[in-house]
Amino acid sequence: MNRRLIVTMLAALSVVQNSAYAQTIDDLPGFDDMDITPTVPVDQTPVVTTPVEQKPVDTAPVQTQYAGSASLNSIPRKSGGTLHTLKLSQALTLLRLDLRVTNSKVKVHKTSLVTEQGQKIDVRQLSQTDVLTTGSLSSSENLTANSRIAAIEILAESYSAEADVMVTAIASDAVPKMTVSVEQIAQPVEPTRPSTPSVPQAPPPPGATRPDPYRPPVYEDNIIRVGDEVLYARSYPGVVTYISGTEVRVRLNGYGETRAGTSDIAKSVRCLKGICVGDEGLYGGSYKGTVVKMYSNALMTVRLQAYGNSIVAMRDFAKAQRCLGTICQGDAGLYAGAYRASVLGAFDNGMLELRINGSVSIAMARDFSKSSSCNRERTMCAGADILYAGSYPGRALEFYDNGMMSFQLDGYSGSSSSYTRDVAYSVRDSRIGRTYLYSGYYRATVIAVYSNGMARVALAGYSGSSIVRASDLR
Repeated sequence: MNRRLIVTMLAALSVVQNSAYAQTIDDLPGFDDMDITPTVPVDQTPVVTTPVEQKPVDTAPVQTQYAGSASLNSIPRKSGGTLHTLKLSQALTLLRLDLRVTNSKVKVHKTSLVTEQGQKIDVRQLSQTDVLTTGSLSSSENLTANSRIAAIEILAESYSAEADVMVTAIASDAVPKMTVSVEQIAQPVEPTRPSTPSVPQAPPPPGATRPDPYRPPVYEDNIIRVGDEVLYARSYPGVVTYISGTEVRVRLNGYGETRAGTSDIAKSVRCLKGICVGDEGLYGGSYKGTVVKMYSNALMTVRLQAYGNSIVAMRDFAKAQRCLGTICQGDAGLYAGAYRASVLGAFDNGMLELRINGSVSIAMARDFSKSSSCNRERTMCAGADILYAGSYPGRALEFYDNGMMSFQLDGYSGSSSSYTRDVAYSVRDSRIGRTYLYSGYYRATVIAVYSNGMARVALAGYSGSSIVRASDLR
């Protein structure tokens, strides 16, 4: 009974436990309800985003170039060339010029650009070219003129039959349209000069000098006339062929004709500021020359010896003159304290032309000392007995105005020079010619006595002479 009860209770207890276990399983989550993704720790540092720099796109417009051409036809074979003017229908900014020879041979002497204001700009690479043959192409440098160009001037000459040239202008703002004109050169007309009054000159006052008959009076005449000789651009001589207001045409020597303003030319004159055509002088302190032309702008053409003609400024030219202070042509003297020299000429800039040891040199007058026959005090003259450095007798030769002298020492060849303060001169003395006792036992006959207290004596029994103190003679 008890055993059955125990078995029954154990069975009931087993049923209760299984039911509770099943309930527990029903409460577990299913696979669909579970997050099976592994857990990863997240970095909480904020992410910084750097913007990417974008380069700006170059949107500048490309420069457009425009080209226009014109022909120079039948260029003649004329010395100096013929001037051709290419006038633009509107003023443009030119970048470059091209010249192509289409027939014969051509030399371009000069190419110029004319601005709206009338100023001229030289085109260097199209000036003084070589002789260009058919098919040759020549280009200018880059034209960087700030002004707009109204015309192009080309001075060209054929070196064979009549030549043709194609001119192409490159512009930045429009197509250049050009019309060509050929300059007609007028023949120079001899100007009418004012006649000199035929009133006889009054005789000069007493003591006055008559005017140089070879230099007639100079009249101030700055008026420019057709036929006048002028200097263009401070470099090119020529002759005026045409005048219109302030514009003139000038036929340049060796270059042909060009147009210019009156401010660009200087008139040829005979004299200016004391210098006249034909005067001789010194250019640059070194080169002798003769004035060939004078111009009103203080420039002159000078024919330099062994160099030919050059255009120089008056300020660089020293006029020749016979004397400079007390120094005149023909004077002799001492140069640089050592070299005997003679004066060939003088110039008003303080320079001298000297002959030194047979050669000719240009030197400053301050380095030349004029010679004379006596010293300043006139205590010594040429030929006088002298004593140099207290020991060496000799004879004076020449004296100079810088305090030096030259002399010949007895027993020495050639001459020497020194300051007069180092030289004693002979003086009159009653002891000269008499015999005295020197140093107690030498018989001494006095030959000369000098200003420094020394005497020149002949000692008995000895050849030659000796220098002793005059006070030692008894």
